[in-house]
Amino acid sequence: MSLLKRGLAAAACVATISTIPVPAAAAAKSPVVLAFAETLVPDDGAAARRFFTLRSAENFTFTQIKLTVDLTGLSGVATVTTSPSCTTAAATITCTWHEISGPYTALPWTFDVKAAPGAKIGDSGQIKATLESSDQPTITGNGKITIAEGVDLAAATFDSIGVQPGATFDLPLAVINAGKKAVNGVAVVVYKGFWLSGPAKYTNCLYDAGQVRACVFDNDLAVGARYGAALPMTLRTDSPAGEYASLEAIWLTTAELELLKAELGQEWFGSPGSGGGELDLIQTPTAMDDQVDTDPFNSWTGYTIEMLGDKVRDFAAIGGTGSGAVGDTITLDVGIKNVGNATHYVEGDPFEGRSQVTLTVPPGASLKSLPTNCQAVTEPGVPDANPKRLDASLYECLGPELIEAGKSYTFPISFVVNSVISSATGSLEETWLTDANPANNKAPIVLNAPGGGGGLPITGPKVTLIAVVGLLLLAAGLVIVVATRRRKSLPLSR
Repeated sequence: MSLLKRGLAAAACVATISTIPVPAAAAAKSPVVLAFAETLVPDDGAAARRFFTLRSAENFTFTQIKLTVDLTGLSGVATVTTSPSCTTAAATITCTWHEISGPYTALPWTFDVKAAPGAKIGDSGQIKATLESSDQPTITGNGKITIAEGVDLAAATFDSIGVQPGATFDLPLAVINAGKKAVNGVAVVVYKGFWLSGPAKYTNCLYDAGQVRACVFDNDLAVGARYGAALPMTLRTDSPAGEYASLEAIWLTTAELELLKAELGQEWFGSPGSGGGELDLIQTPTAMDDQVDTDPFNSWTGYTIEMLGDKVRDFAAIGGTGSGAVGDTITLDVGIKNVGNATHYVEGDPFEGRSQVTLTVPPGASLKSLPTNCQAVTEPGVPDANPKRLDASLYECLGPELIEAGKSYTFPISFVVNSVISSATGSLEETWLTDANPANNKAPIVLNAPGGGGGLPITGPKVTLIAVVGLLLLAAGLVIVVATRRRKSLPLSR
């Protein structure tokens, strides 16, 4: 497939090899599926790069892994070569690894699949595998390999443009038939695009929650010819000035799109638009055998849109006050509020853009329990030797990745009064994100102030974002590179 040979860097998404701690040797309650996505292999000798994946409805950990791949079902259809760390003997490949975690992850070996000598378009076979480990039941999986006619779709490049918040513009989709054969039907899959939306009006495009996912064109693309379409897009009204919106597009054959839809599920792609007819590309409908892109490295293009205007983000810390006698528990809702008029979200690396607050515990108090996503630190960025301790004076907590303009995001924190100190003062401070007004990033937490009472709890939505891009890339067979986190302190959970 066009997608499956590109190596992209994708961080902080559930599809990467997991960097989130999970209990070692945890027995998964939900089934773990070993899969190899159905693959179209070009008939001209180009390789399709794929890998096996593990997926489940919950986190899992496999240790001391052994993967045994059986190639006998591909005899006369395809040949397979793999990573140097694996061993190959006759029609069997064996690979070992120390540990892998999920709930959705790629096994760390690539498999390059090529058409076998004499294989013809339409020939197919099965690649099978068995995964053994020291702490989980043995599982098996397989995938279908089919030989298809090879073509070459090349995406045209795009220059950055500037757009005002709320403005609508035409995004130029463009593709060139760079191969030696006509291409019979094309599709473009669009992903990322958090800051962009479009009217769901074209009947040959698929939309989900206001975002275009894919468009299909029933066309013949002549050799060497270029084709384009103008896709209307609107920039969010709460876009931050001076930053950039991104969107990526990959061109596929229609056969490749159908395999990708089977892998991801129709839910991600959504449903066709209505009311606006079809989005036009030169159309010459025809029916041919399956085709597959032979050079997917040139099938992708990225779009960068500079967000203009004057809107900014402003994160105000939310502290609180409370009173109690020795032994009492005081619960406050603390957190942050975006008092600016621009939303915060870092597309492509939402974890790096996740908010982080530093909690200084008022003297004479300790924590009743450790809030989710918090850990004790000895100083900013330096985890305590016992990060779950409740009697530390300093904690760091991770907050949401998406912080919408005008909304508050809080969490409850319970203090135990160990000794009554008048106006015992701690604080909560946003210490990771950059905003327009650093002066309000810190708020006091005061216990037992003279005449004081309870706090002023402010509650907001709980934000849980899943980077579907990761699922798209992994299901398509991309080699994912796990980016090194730049945060100094590691979250206990996410």
